[in-house]
Amino acid sequence: MAKVDSGTIERSRERVFLTLRQYPNGLAEAELEQITHIQRRTLNNYLRALEDEGKVYKDGIYWFALPFDELRLRHFELSPEEAMTLYLATRLLAKNHDKRNEPAETALMRLAAALTTKSIAGREIHQAAQELAERPKQAEYDQIFRAVMQAYIYRHVLHLTYEPLKGKAFETDFAPYLIEPSAIGMTTYIIGQSSIVNAIRTYKLERIRAATLTRQEYAIPREFRGLDLLKSAWSVIYGAELVTVILRFGPKVRKRVLETRWHFSEQKDDDPDHPGYLLWQAQVADTTDMLPWIRGWGADVEVVEPQELRNALTREAQKLAEMYKVMTATAKDNLIAHRRKDGEEQLLVTHLLEASQLAESFAAKIGLPEIGKIMGLLHDFGKASKEFQDYLRSATGLKNPDEDDYVDYEARKGKIDHSTAGAQLAYEKLAHRGQEGKILAQFLSLAIASHHSGLIDCLKPDGANEFKRRIEKADNDTHLKEARNKLPHIEKQLDEILSKPIETQFYQVVFEAMTEDNDSKDTRWFKRGLLARFLLSCLLEADRLNTANFENPRDEAMRNDGKYIPWDILIERLEVKYTEYAQETSKMQPGQALEVNQLRAQVAQACLDFAIKPKGIYQLTVPTGGGKTLASLRFALHHARAHTNDDEKIERIFYIVPYITIIDQNADEVRKILEKADERDQVVLEHHSNFVPSHDTRHRYNLLAQNWDAPIVFTTQVQFLEALFSSGTRDARRMHQLANSVIIFDEVQTIPIKITHMFNAALRFLTHDCGATVVLCTATQPPLDKLPNEYRKLAIEREHKIIKDEPTLFKQLKRVEVHVERKPGGMSNAEIADLAEKALQEKGSVLIVVNTRPSALALYQEIKARKLGVPLYHLSTNMCPAHRMAVLERQIKRKLKAKEPVICVSTQLIEAGVDIDFGAVIRALAGLDSIAQSAGRCNRHGMREDGGSVWVVRLKEENLSRLPDIEIGLTQADTVLNWFKKNPANYDEDALGLKTIEKYYSLYFKRQESDLNYPVGLKDGIDHDDNLFNLLARNVHAYKGQVDERSLKQSFMTASKIFCVIDSPTIGVIVPIGEGRRIITALCSNIDIRQKRELLKRAQRYSVQLYRGRNGQFETLQKKGAIHQIKDDEIFYLVPDHYDKEIGWSEEPTGDQELLCF
Repeated sequence: MAKVDSGTIERSRERVFLTLRQYPNGLAEAELEQITHIQRRTLNNYLRALEDEGKVYKDGIYWFALPFDELRLRHFELSPEEAMTLYLATRLLAKNHDKRNEPAETALMRLAAALTTKSIAGREIHQAAQELAERPKQAEYDQIFRAVMQAYIYRHVLHLTYEPLKGKAFETDFAPYLIEPSAIGMTTYIIGQSSIVNAIRTYKLERIRAATLTRQEYAIPREFRGLDLLKSAWSVIYGAELVTVILRFGPKVRKRVLETRWHFSEQKDDDPDHPGYLLWQAQVADTTDMLPWIRGWGADVEVVEPQELRNALTREAQKLAEMYKVMTATAKDNLIAHRRKDGEEQLLVTHLLEASQLAESFAAKIGLPEIGKIMGLLHDFGKASKEFQDYLRSATGLKNPDEDDYVDYEARKGKIDHSTAGAQLAYEKLAHRGQEGKILAQFLSLAIASHHSGLIDCLKPDGANEFKRRIEKADNDTHLKEARNKLPHIEKQLDEILSKPIETQFYQVVFEAMTEDNDSKDTRWFKRGLLARFLLSCLLEADRLNTANFENPRDEAMRNDGKYIPWDILIERLEVKYTEYAQETSKMQPGQALEVNQLRAQVAQACLDFAIKPKGIYQLTVPTGGGKTLASLRFALHHARAHTNDDEKIERIFYIVPYITIIDQNADEVRKILEKADERDQVVLEHHSNFVPSHDTRHRYNLLAQNWDAPIVFTTQVQFLEALFSSGTRDARRMHQLANSVIIFDEVQTIPIKITHMFNAALRFLTHDCGATVVLCTATQPPLDKLPNEYRKLAIEREHKIIKDEPTLFKQLKRVEVHVERKPGGMSNAEIADLAEKALQEKGSVLIVVNTRPSALALYQEIKARKLGVPLYHLSTNMCPAHRMAVLERQIKRKLKAKEPVICVSTQLIEAGVDIDFGAVIRALAGLDSIAQSAGRCNRHGMREDGGSVWVVRLKEENLSRLPDIEIGLTQADTVLNWFKKNPANYDEDALGLKTIEKYYSLYFKRQESDLNYPVGLKDGIDHDDNLFNLLARNVHAYKGQVDERSLKQSFMTASKIFCVIDSPTIGVIVPIGEGRRIITALCSNIDIRQKRELLKRAQRYSVQLYRGRNGQFETLQKKGAIHQIKDDEIFYLVPDHYDKEIGWSEEPTGDQELLCF
């Protein structure tokens, strides 16, 4: 191939540039290729070269030409002295630039060439250019530098990704008004208008992660003060409020200080109290960028004012003294918080300060950073005691058993109180500061005292004052006095924080800002209790995270720490998918399937249009099969982008599903769209672990537990509710992550009825006080906004409904005919089998959904015995998720797609979130919401022009005695269906329509009205009838005036230990099918903690949940030798002959005699 000469290349490149100048609206590469007839690959090379030269830029898919004209200086003369000033400027540039800067380098070389002819400094300037050339080249910085300069020169807005020194990266549109170099840190700053806050901000070039020019032009406002803006700054941090800084310089540097004018506002005077010393004073907007200058004077300068700056330098001086071992050892130097296996120690002071910083950032989410800071400073204050230090050193091998101070650490484990001291100190400092101080004192003390147990009871249900007992605990047990003597600087920092009236702000938050119009005393106190738990969550996360980072430094790099892929990128990926959907729909033939896809597109568009709404609680009511999973995600992503400023920023999206059974399917669907191959767990996180041992050590827990650190989290209702209400610290730790999030509840009607009031109050707290947005998704919207108790309902108005015309949508998406055949006394399994045969002949495929696992198994066996000659499948939670998914995806769906006959017998697990399409559905009578969900698996995609058929039947042989909620729902559904039969017109002729469902819920919630607040009593260890809502609110049975009316009175620990989402406790057991066998074998071998964590994560899909209790499934199988324990962990597995490949686990051996090899 002939080589193209450089001249031809240059002319072609110039032609591309000139072509783009003719099209001010830009051209896509395909259009440019057609116009210029230059091959795409070559064209792209030219465009990239022109982009590097600053002549063109790309915005979206379009390329634009900049109004590029080289600057030509007119001829002028310089005196030798004037020329030397250029030399001095170039030397400053070279000395204060730590990276290679090609534009600066080229400019200096051209200047040197011009001056060389006169022999005036040209050689030196050329040398300065060479010094710049020797600086390390950073390609990303170079591109960003060019983009910023082009934006400023041509007045085009930049789109930036900026990562501040502390905090998460964010995106913003930025109009640069001023570019300012700084010798501090050898850097450059840009000052201008930032769209994310709609205000002027200063950004450091090195912290810009990406910068691209946009088409949007801007003008610098006349009122912008330019360089005058920086007169109040020491370097680049400016502001209207000025701080007076007074420094005392010693005699050694006095003359040097006098030689230079350091700031335009400075004053210099002799110090009358210290002869020979100089007092230097200036007014600056901020002292942050002044610190390096002060440090540079070392011990020859003392900060006199302000006190905050003096304190900062004092702390630094203490750290330097410790680092260089020039300070006499004090008590605090020997105090440790943790010790690693490799012998490395974490000083107690270090742990308190670092945990304080973390807790401060977490509590800042709800505007209470100082509260978090105090909790972190004091939480382990009691560890300074000799008793605890002896225990810790004995436990970690620092003390030999022969030493006098050695203690039997196994016997003392958990018995040395180190959390009460900090709680007592906080209470002592604040309780005397009036009513407001006493309130803050209790919240702080409660969190600190509870950080190893979970929130303690303030009042016990019998009225005993547990909080008072804890705060008044004897010093011999808490060692407060000893700890104060050893940690005076921690107490000093506490006093600095408390020098401001933070109790006033806290009081305003708790008793004014948190109050809603529809609050009662009960709901107000319930939400205050949630605030107490939220603050505990901030402390727990800070303590555990800092401990984990010290004990396992390598793990820190594995965390996302809130640094996520930007929302814009995720939105772009989702919108590509919706474009594909639109293209597929446009190719479909007229018919019901086309109409279904068009209606799904309407739902998705409604979600997109609604995303710009303010934060709040919204309903997405869409018939089953209406595409609400991705549509709600579309709302969430665009809603997150619409709320990106500092006050409203949305940090993550939660997708809450009712069952473990569907979490994998939904998460995988979203992962395929939003995650690239190398981004596993960087976008979508699934959290539904059954295998984190409840009594594990903290080290193991920190490694195995997840803290919802991902932009999109799929988890279950159980995990969500336990984060809010369960006992201990493991689940409470995650609660703070719900702040500033979008929380989508899929199939919200499945929230247990007894938790209704607690659930509603929690949603109101999260949205009103924690900056969250909630979306309630379902086809059968429960009346959470129409509860009998006016004060415990959700305030959902018409404008909070994403679908404006729900009745029309339901009518348009109706795809089945419902046949109600409730034979008196019920139908036998044989009669159901007969009906299934009939439905199979008419519709080609049949799904039978029943309410219990025994019913599913019995009906499956009845049909199997008939040998109908068609594939028959069984689905229930007796099968592990991977087994069920394999049956669904590899067998049932494939046959349905091929239009082959198939029968499936299932429990209600198939009702929520399972995308499957049968010709007919037979549903055992249950709640009308469940029946409607089952009907959604019939003719789901509208592919059957003759429609689908749904039969509602009563089962004779189904026992619901252990499922009272289903039994009550069945009764109310039976009543409504009778009314429907008498007058269908009153219900829009739809047995499963909106009016029918609404009527059903009115009966169901009225029947369950006394259960909505989670009733408790003697069976729960309480000597009177009560409810959890009350225990977590005003606690009226316990409160007898023994404490101040405005104190927390809740029985937090009692309530949390009673709380259970599922009435019957279960335990996960790994089963030996497929990969489950290999996981069991690996877990039984010698593996490290990292391997174990990965195995347990995989094991979630190969586990079943077994009921526990005296005659529970777990105990029954264990007695038969069918369940084995893995080593000393609370991890169990099932032996092979008790797991059947068709029906799952079985109490009796199935005949599978395969061995597990270890």
